[in-house]
Amino acid sequence: LRRHSPLKELSFTEAHMSDSDMQLFVSSLRENAKMIPRTIHMDCEYCDFGPDGLRFMAELLEDSDCSLVHLEILNKENIADQDDMTKRFAEALKRNKTLKTLDLHSIWEGLSAESWNASFHTAICDKTSIEATYNSNHTLTCLGTLFP
Repeated sequence: LRRHSPLKELSFTEAHMSDSDMQLFVSSLRENAKMIPRTIHMDCEYCDFGPDGLRFMAELLEDSDCSLVHLEILNKENIADQDDMTKRFAEALKRNKTLKTLDLHSIWEGLSAESWNASFHTAICDKTSIEATYNSNHTLTCLGTLFP
């Protein structure tokens, strides 16, 4: 990654990635912050990574050097604790200042309204205090479909 120019878009289709593959991928991007693409599109129908792999992606969003603008993760089903994973991404969004579009697609299917509101409502517009509102994520413009 070090010798190449920055990527505009990175797309994984039918990639057979495990949790350790995701950890290596994310750590490589974090070590080479200038290489982080603006868009990552992952079709995870054949991916073997689980909650740990998704946690690594959330950690990338938290990184202050992360310049990722669009993240889409498709066909990632059978996440044992969707509420916990949703909270993890919401926490990452609180610290992220570049991401405009987040689509976790099938991860969100079946998510309870209470969990959705508790997680993302405070990440996007925390009204508990003036400072909390000021520090909320004001960059994110879409929590849904990335590509129409």
